[in-house]
Amino acid sequence: MSNSKKQLIITIGSKTYTDRLSAYFQKDNRFILRYISEEAEPGRSKSVNKIYHEIISIIDNEKVNLSAIVSFGRSSVLSGVENIAIAIEKVKNEYGTLQTKIIAPPAQSARIFSNKLKTTLTLNKFSKNTLITTKLTDKNIFKIMVMIDMDKFPMPAVLKATNLTGGAGIVLITCSKELILEYSKLKEKGIKELILTEYCVGPETSVEILCLGDKQFIYPMALKESTNESLVHADNKIKISGYVNNIPHLDQEVLALCRKYKIQGYFSVEGIIYDSIANKWKIMEGMTRFTGNHPLVNGSNTSFDSMEAIYKFICNEPYFPASSDKFRVVIQLPIFKQKKMYNIKNLIDNLGNPKWILLKRLDYSGGLPYLTEERDRIQITFIAGTESELDERIDYLRTKLKDETIRTRIKTFISYLNNRFPQMINKKYYAK
Repeated sequence: MSNSKKQLIITIGSKTYTDRLSAYFQKDNRFILRYISEEAEPGRSKSVNKIYHEIISIIDNEKVNLSAIVSFGRSSVLSGVENIAIAIEKVKNEYGTLQTKIIAPPAQSARIFSNKLKTTLTLNKFSKNTLITTKLTDKNIFKIMVMIDMDKFPMPAVLKATNLTGGAGIVLITCSKELILEYSKLKEKGIKELILTEYCVGPETSVEILCLGDKQFIYPMALKESTNESLVHADNKIKISGYVNNIPHLDQEVLALCRKYKIQGYFSVEGIIYDSIANKWKIMEGMTRFTGNHPLVNGSNTSFDSMEAIYKFICNEPYFPASSDKFRVVIQLPIFKQKKMYNIKNLIDNLGNPKWILLKRLDYSGGLPYLTEERDRIQITFIAGTESELDERIDYLRTKLKDETIRTRIKTFISYLNNRFPQMINKKYYAK
């Protein structure tokens, strides 16, 4: 096929997700795939103009029709999701056609959901199910302290930076004196914008949706262990998907949010279920990017794969399954190891490649702002299987990773879910 008849696809952001998507195009010679990194340096995004000009350069060099642009922006790259979206929108306005598929959030939506304060203000207008939150500044900090002393702001509360992820810039506050102390410490570190939000107890949940064209696909619900007052970050906790059935009114609330803000691509809303009898929740934040939950929830659905859906959408083929109720239980297990005691890479290699392990990931402490230099994190995402298979798989992981706590951690969380959501356990999940 001559190049003049081919279609151009550009991906920007995560190389990992780009490679997963490109696997579906390898045998399809109708398309040319090109990739752009959004990083100017580790952890920092290129400017909007830089990303824009790199896109334009590819379009001009290839001299073929632009079929699609896909954003795989990452939370680990500061301002990356927002800058990609703005650059893509600029390209669309100047070079795109009605046939060009944009799998990325609108620029305005990316601006909102890349910032915790803007997200909170937006969600407060959209839903009553949000956490009490206020912006903190040098001008109003003492007014907020008075409110705390007069019991007009709930304690404990969480002080957090608006533009950081991974548990960075988060502190539990129990009184007004702690607020001014911790606020001053974070400001001294160069954090410019801070918010104070109520502390809410309950299991953390996420509603994850893939939006392509005028259709949306809702993944199986993911649940994480409850946050305690030590504020252990979610990435330190076990997560399970496919075990507890989705809560319809939560799904519908997030769907309405997607449609209102014209989201394209991946959208995630995280919240806390503070009343499991009435299934009441409070929304914490929303994200217009593929999140760390994606391998978990994508693996839970046996009839659907996100990258295949994007490929089919670009190819103008039916891209979502007629039914999405074939769930299997998938567990995401984080394990921390002391650098001085273990060769972490050897532990990962010792796991081998059994089919039931969907993802093995090693996060070095230097890339995670909430970790100390002494520890690295291994993250395993695996299919639970039947009850007996789960026991065997736990033993396998326990032995290979040299961690005797794995069984207790997993079994305790499953027992917790059984007690917390007795009427919602997915008894018919597909084990394989």
